[in-house]
Amino acid sequence: MRCLHKLRSCLFAIGLPIVGLAATQGVDYYSASGLQDKAKAMGANAKAQSSNPVVNPLLKYGNDYTLLVYRNADGQAELHEHESDLYMVVDGEATLVSGGSMVDRTSQSPGEFRGSGISNGESQTLRKGDVVHIAPNIPHQLKVKPGQTFSYFVQKVKEQ
Repeated sequence: MRCLHKLRSCLFAIGLPIVGLAATQGVDYYSASGLQDKAKAMGANAKAQSSNPVVNPLLKYGNDYTLLVYRNADGQAELHEHESDLYMVVDGEATLVSGGSMVDRTSQSPGEFRGSGISNGESQTLRKGDVVHIAPNIPHQLKVKPGQTFSYFVQKVKEQ
């Protein structure tokens, strides 16, 4: 199983959107164009319902799960005590602010915190094709410029 995890991580890191290799030797594959089409449909739904973000759960595995997320505005600051996030940008551009300290931190559920922003964090522009790993206990926030959109594939991994 450790070998399967390493293989999945390597394939994901080089840009192949393979989202799972189960012990049954199953392979879950999402093409880049398929993810883009799904994100566009999520964007249409966001406009119709004035939603931000729109989150589409994809698949769940033993200690990880995958999501597709569409944003048309800034997100809240987040911190996950027991999960890391691995983002692969599907489309658009956003600024990731990470590190520093969370402003107005509140508990959402055990091990999950949200805030109004991040002070003294570092900013990084994210664009289509970029991959980012965010370790547990790192405050992070995505900022999307007015009139722009941002969609990204997320693999959330529960740290052991």
